[in-house]
This record gives sequence, C-alpha cells and structure tokens, in this order.
Amino acid sequence: SSIGTIFQNNTKIKSFDELAKFKGSLLRGNMFGGCTNLQFISVPYTTAALFNDDVSSYKRIILKGEWSRIPDTFIWFSEKKNLQSIILESNNPPEITNVSGFFYGNHTTNFAKIYVPDDSVEKYREAAVWKDYKEFIYPLSEYHP
Repeated sequence: SSIGTIFQNNTKIKSFDELAKFKGSLLRGNMFGGCTNLQFISVPYTTAALFNDDVSSYKRIILKGEWSRIPDTFIWFSEKKNLQSIILESNNPPEITNVSGFFYGNHTTNFAKIYVPDDSVEKYREAAVWKDYKEFIYPLSEYHP
C-alpha cells in the first residue's frame, strides 16, 4: 500500500513537514507532481526517488532521522530553480552518488546549501562524493529560514 497520487496537482499545499510522520515505505516518486506551490517539506527515510517530479517550487527539503543511502534520481526531472537548502538530520553521511539529483556538475542543484548536524560537518566533508561538494556543506546551527 502507498499514499499514491492523493496529493498530486494540489496547488494549495505550500508546506508539508507532516509527511515525516508517514512510513517511508508508503512514499512514491512523483507523488507531489503538479504541486506547483509546495515549498517546504520534511520526509522520513525512503528508498523512493521522491522528488523525481515536475515541481520547481521546492525551497527547503528536510531528510528526517538517519539515512543510510540517498536514492538515485531522488531530486530530479525538472530544474529545481528555487531550491535553497537541503537539511539532513543523519549523523553519518548517507551513501550517495552523483546521480542523486543533489548535485549538478561541480555544484549542488541550484547552488543549494546542505545543512548537517554540527558535529558531523567534517564527516560529510570527508565522505565519498560529499567531499566533492564540501563548500556547500554547512552546520545546521547556521540554518536560518
């Protein structure tokens, strides 16, 4: 069972931090397709390419809790031209590839800042793949919406 397409094309949703309370196994890619005003969202660990959609309004994405791996094509499809920050609560840097959608060329998607737990900044800046984008990794204490 999954949430499916229940939220698709809902232009009233601007923020959905409550999604973090759902089970990650219920989430599917493109579940927010057509949600053209969705700017702020928090998600639990999932293996779904959740943000592989046509939504370009995302400004802040929070990955709640510990993540072992960021799925390939997690943030994908259209240019995420409003994305400003990605927040990871994971103390240990999740495994990630260059096709996760976090990165584009030699920078993060839309030059977004990546915020991680203060005590984990160096771990992220030294981890495989993450280290190639270390200038975009900041301590969470510096995040000010």
